[in-house]
Amino acid sequence: MISPQRIARQSGRIVAGLLAGVISSWSYIEPLSAMVQLPAGFIRWTIPALAIAYAIWRMRPRTHLELRGPNNLRVHLSFGDVFTQKNTDTGLAIPTDDFFLTKNKKFVTPGMLISQLKQKRFNNSDDFDTKVLEATEPLRDHFDFEARDFPKELEGRTRQWPLGSTAVLQVDGTYYFFTASCKIDLQSSPPSGRATPPELFKALLGLWQAITKHPSGKPVVVPLFGAGQTGTGLRPTEALHIMLVSLVCAARATPISDEIRIVIHDSHQKHIDLDDDVLKGIMHAE
Repeated sequence: MISPQRIARQSGRIVAGLLAGVISSWSYIEPLSAMVQLPAGFIRWTIPALAIAYAIWRMRPRTHLELRGPNNLRVHLSFGDVFTQKNTDTGLAIPTDDFFLTKNKKFVTPGMLISQLKQKRFNNSDDFDTKVLEATEPLRDHFDFEARDFPKELEGRTRQWPLGSTAVLQVDGTYYFFTASCKIDLQSSPPSGRATPPELFKALLGLWQAITKHPSGKPVVVPLFGAGQTGTGLRPTEALHIMLVSLVCAARATPISDEIRIVIHDSHQKHIDLDDDVLKGIMHAE
């Protein structure tokens, strides 16, 4: 469905579509009228109708968008399910909390991507929980803090990692990037994830840095961070803007990957317009 807001934003495309429709229609109908006798009023009504139909067709919401960034970075935006993308067998980013929880039902719900990953790629195996925890071990070399005991609900975790910490798990040639993108608020009842927009930005920088350190030369699929259960309070469009800004900032410092494929859940399609000039402006900002 084409919203009034979209029509207002894309008024220039509507005019261009009408003109292109008139020209295209006339190029077909005019030769036809010279060969056969057309009904009275056929041209007068048919050309405007075809032009309007073409303009409406051009106004249909975009479902994917290719962008270019610094250091030859390619960014592909699309709507869909991250687990049905063709490149998830090479690299896939998964948002998680700062304890890297994987199974506690108080914090990890079935709708979360980490739960879906466990089910769809690891057959709900308990081995998945062990693998994720083991993947955090290399992070100890980068942070200096004392291990301590936390409530039993936190799966026996002894470390609360800084946002942006990214545990990398490689299984059968696929890199999984688990990024701490929200903090578990132990004071809330029940405890839940929280993150401010600056904290989300920091978390994303950590993700891009981890991808840079594990280059595979192949695309990495990244879901929309910050618009789900991370507790940022951001609208999907705002979360996408933060993702792109952080990506540009990181790519200017060092090449990240040949291609980042940001996959936006279909439920956000009514909130995000891929024809928004702001998206292109972010990628080309100096």
